Amino acid sequence: MKRRTPHNPLHPRNRQGSAVLLIVLLVLAVTGLGLLTMQQGQQQVTYGMVATDSQRALDVADACAAGAIKTLPFMLDYYLSQASATGVFPPIVNQQFDANFFGYSPFGAAPRAATCVVTIEEVADDAPAPGYSEGGGCFKRVTLRAVATLFSVTPGSLESIDIEQRQNATVRQVVVRGLFGPVSCN
Repeated sequence: MKRRTPHNPLHPRNRQGSAVLLIVLLVLAVTGLGLLTMQQGQQQVTYGMVATDSQRALDVADACAAGAIKTLPFMLDYYLSQASATGVFPPIVNQQFDANFFGYSPFGAAPRAATCVVTIEEVADDAPAPGYSEGGGCFKRVTLRAVATLFSVTPGSLESIDIEQRQNATVRQVVVRGLFGPVSCN
């Protein structure tokens, strides 16, 4: 009759089963960490692209506002006469930029194009600029709004990856207020 020995966890056969189980668990843990790292990397690239789109749209709005500020002193009488005749200010800047305007895309994403419109929001009479002593003419405090829209030019792609706005394009606005004059005092 054979004598039966109690279960011994240190027996070579029992240790092999434990080693296989341990290896399977380690492989699963490493695979999970790898998938998590890939997901975080993809998320960081997406956030980087959103930040790039947002910054580009803001740059376009700033540039258009700067262009309007340079144009407005020479054209303010015209815009004021148009508004008194029609009741509406015509846009100072209404510009479209193609994908070549932005140059190389940093993430190899779809190229972006933009539109920009600058309009006069408000005009109010104001005192002359400090140090202005030439007399004649009136000064106006003018508020401008520059709206830039950035969108994809690749057919079939998402218009924008701006997940914060949940829109199909990235839209940024800049409001500028300044003193302009002298203009005619009508």
